Amino acid sequence: MPSFAEMAQSVRLRLGECRANRPSKRAVLQAVVTHVQSGLFNRIGPLEKGWTVGETTLSVAAGQDTYTLNVGSEFGLVEEVYTYDPSNPSHIERSIPVWNRHDLHFNWGYPNNIASSFLTPDGSPNTAERMAFYRDAVGDVSVRVFPPPQLAADYIVVYTLGDFISTSSISSIPLLGEYHALFEVRATMALLPSAEWVDDAKENRERRREYALSLSKEESLFAPNFESAIRNQMGSKMAHVYTMSIDS
Repeated sequence: MPSFAEMAQSVRLRLGECRANRPSKRAVLQAVVTHVQSGLFNRIGPLEKGWTVGETTLSVAAGQDTYTLNVGSEFGLVEEVYTYDPSNPSHIERSIPVWNRHDLHFNWGYPNNIASSFLTPDGSPNTAERMAFYRDAVGDVSVRVFPPPQLAADYIVVYTLGDFISTSSISSIPLLGEYHALFEVRATMALLPSAEWVDDAKENRERRREYALSLSKEESLFAPNFESAIRNQMGSKMAHVYTMSIDS
């Protein structure tokens, strides 16, 4: 699979080996990473089946309900939260529902220390019933655990990757290498207005038009395959459906 640097080299080849600084190397690399982030990671990151995910451990303490996660700008959206208790061989792993912060108290009505009376079937200290994730005033990712824990416990937070580019280097290799040609083509099209091959301005304009036509045809060939792959990854999640019925 090609790295960002190799994709940038491919873009220059698609531009017909234009002049060394028209466009500049920095401009080429910027176009590549921009289109990879916006066209690739922003598409597959939020997918319901979680293509690009990271995880971190949330350790809670008695009497404290708000925590800052140990994550950076790569944090995108919360994918899943589940209980974690490696010291208990009988631990029953369960998912914790994720709520909006302003809805945490909806239809609750119990005292803050209600968790002290919870009995878990495996004896684990994981008493959280709801969690809300948000960015605080300084931009850190925070989480509020509800009801407030009364025992120390651990949870695993799985999240989709957000700002992939800021945590990468030019040697980083983006995912789904079989579709990189599409984003190389799009980056090349974005750079055409600044591309030059000769001193004659009219000839440069003619070449840009010719390249634009050729690149548009390439994009029309590559895009359907990528869109098909994205659609195949979209799907519903498993969930609890509560219904009420009256026996006849």
